Amino acid sequence: PSVGAGVFIDDRAVATLDHERIHHNLCGDATAGGVGVYVDGYDGVGSVVEIRRSTIAGNGCPSSQGGNALYVEAGSQVTLRDSILWGNGGDDVLVVDGTSSVAATYTLSGGPLEGDGDLSADPLFVDLAAGDLRLRAGSPAIDAADPSSPFDREPEPNGGRADLGAYGDTPHAGPTGD
Repeated sequence: PSVGAGVFIDDRAVATLDHERIHHNLCGDATAGGVGVYVDGYDGVGSVVEIRRSTIAGNGCPSSQGGNALYVEAGSQVTLRDSILWGNGGDDVLVVDGTSSVAATYTLSGGPLEGDGDLSADPLFVDLAAGDLRLRAGSPAIDAADPSSPFDREPEPNGGRADLGAYGDTPHAGPTGD
């Protein structure tokens, strides 16, 4: 229930998170952020993390300084692609120091990100509070992934492009009937 309540990546780690659902993690009053994913380095050597086709949503901390979805520090580099960061009780991404970076492409978040294809809009989850992170009809995350990303596992009609988030390029992609 402190930093990295969902995922904590530390000490020069190299990690890939693919098709992950990181949601409803909470913290006590003692943490600064990173309730969903906290990425840290060690002795000047950061961690390197790729997050693709994942959903980080509904994480929160009452005393957070921001970065409730993703908190990055100590020389670490994070790449986000085809993902959704939403409803995390404040700024979704916080890069703590100038030695760290986050590069996001084709990612939807509550706050603006500055990469190709990035969106800032409500993803229209079926029911975030209940943990149903599938997309409703009309979601801006449908058919919004990188055009070069695979989509062959999505049911027809699939628009010829993958959905963003954990259900992108899976048989569960596309709008629900809700």
